[in-house]
Amino acid sequence: MTTIAHSAPGRKATRSRVVSFNSEVSQSARRLGGRHMSLATPLASYQTFEQSTIARSGYECAACEAGLVIEQKNQGKLIEDDENSGSAALFHLDVIPNPTGDINSGDDTNGPTLGAGQFVYVREQVWENQYYSYSDGKWGREFVDLVGMSPYTSKTLEPIHELQEPHGLDETTFWVDEWAPDTLEPGCDSEGWLYSVSFNGLNHPQPQSLHDEDLTKKARRRRLIRHRKIENTDKGWLDELKNRSMQNSMLKSPLCHSCDQKLKRRLQEELEKLQQDELVYDNYLLPKCDDNEMANVKSKPKSRSVKLSHISWQDEAEDEAPIDLDEMTLEELEREEQALVELLQEMDQTSQTLSRNRQLIWECASDLQVVQQDTFGEAAFIHLVHQFTKEERASVGVFSVHASDMLRCLQRYNVFNDAFHIWHDGSFGTINGLRLGRLPSKPVEWTEINAALGQATLLLTTVAQRVNLNFQRIVPVARGSFSKIYIMQDGEKKKEYPLFSDGGFLQRQKFNMALGYLLECVDEAGQMAKKEDAKTGFPYKIFKGKIGELNIAVGGNDEQWTRALKYLLTHLKWLLAWAAKRYKAPNAV
Repeated sequence: MTTIAHSAPGRKATRSRVVSFNSEVSQSARRLGGRHMSLATPLASYQTFEQSTIARSGYECAACEAGLVIEQKNQGKLIEDDENSGSAALFHLDVIPNPTGDINSGDDTNGPTLGAGQFVYVREQVWENQYYSYSDGKWGREFVDLVGMSPYTSKTLEPIHELQEPHGLDETTFWVDEWAPDTLEPGCDSEGWLYSVSFNGLNHPQPQSLHDEDLTKKARRRRLIRHRKIENTDKGWLDELKNRSMQNSMLKSPLCHSCDQKLKRRLQEELEKLQQDELVYDNYLLPKCDDNEMANVKSKPKSRSVKLSHISWQDEAEDEAPIDLDEMTLEELEREEQALVELLQEMDQTSQTLSRNRQLIWECASDLQVVQQDTFGEAAFIHLVHQFTKEERASVGVFSVHASDMLRCLQRYNVFNDAFHIWHDGSFGTINGLRLGRLPSKPVEWTEINAALGQATLLLTTVAQRVNLNFQRIVPVARGSFSKIYIMQDGEKKKEYPLFSDGGFLQRQKFNMALGYLLECVDEAGQMAKKEDAKTGFPYKIFKGKIGELNIAVGGNDEQWTRALKYLLTHLKWLLAWAAKRYKAPNAV
């Protein structure tokens, strides 16, 4: 027996009391104020652990914080021939012969090369649990949560959620094989499975096998086995001790002997108190009856406390009374037999009803699980559609903002500026790149001048339509390079003048008349602009065929005529800006 004594830190001699470590109450020790201990380096060899000497373990008591030391008791009880099993028994290991059957198993690629007999082989085992789902029609570990089980359980049926290594392996211990099912378990099938109606039934020593036609068995488990080998040297067992100590330090809190006994006494007191409370509750729940009946109730076994509702203690008392068959007649025996047959039939009917109800409950549970899965699927689909709709709505919102910005830009945009680009080229005024005028140094072709006058006439008529201006007497008609001016009287054309020329002398008078009438139309539009907006002003004054004191008629001085035409284009540009500002779209910003 390995015991743990405690000594004050810093003292050479240990105290007289010797304590033992109990792993079963370590979790309660942690609840009472224990804390995880840090692992210390072993100070003695494995021989000191196996002999009756005392070695410091590097731990402290979780309650009193006294230093813990290891003392080996009952020395000499280990048989020399079974030294390996005795050493493994200190760690509660399941020692087995070499599972590979190879006497040269020390030659392992995963570890150092040792001779035969220098390894101890142990077996690790867990239980794998599965449950049958009627809705999915298959076995699976993921269904065991429905009945409160874990996918794996230890040898002592402690829950394990996944297969993990018990502790990290080092250079002195190695895995021999992988996890494999145990097909030698009594009552198992070819894959090692044991079947039962529930997991409680699997705890029976000999569970029955499952047949294909039997659909009532919904739980199964099988044993998984894996082997490892430990180097049978001082270093190997010290590493095993270190690994076990690390496992204890990470999961449990060591206690000294005195603290362990105190904790045991306290837990025992709590257990006795709970048992007393249970007894009080049982007495309270018993039916009120006289002293004789209460005595009969107390004298009955505890298993009688759960009975069918139609069977009472009085009936049992009558049934258990001794019956003298010699004193009973045949008729009485027949009546007794008939009563027992009726009772048996009633119990059979009750059993059948319970079976049907149980099957109905299982079917309802399966249907409910299917409905729940369908509901989750529909909810996931609706959530996905909602996400798509949300993203599409966000995209439409971004596009709407972009479209609004484009609309505002287009509303502020003046298309007249692109349709009629008025600029200058030195001394010439230009409209859409066409020069208007002539200079002795730069004689411009009359075809270009006629085209420029046609663009100016088109600009004037477009502005008039935009501002709803109707020329009553003088009507400009835009026809490209052959534009004209009509003189109207009573709504009918009386005269027409060409707004184009070839430079000849014969058409010069009519051409000058057309230029004068065009200038009057420009002035009429300017007067309307001033009437609509008093702040509107034009840079040049138009009066009797002159603009800016320069005559618009051709002849005499070409430089003055060219400048007058340039003033005309400037006046048209201001008129174009007023029309764009005054008569913009209603939704323009």
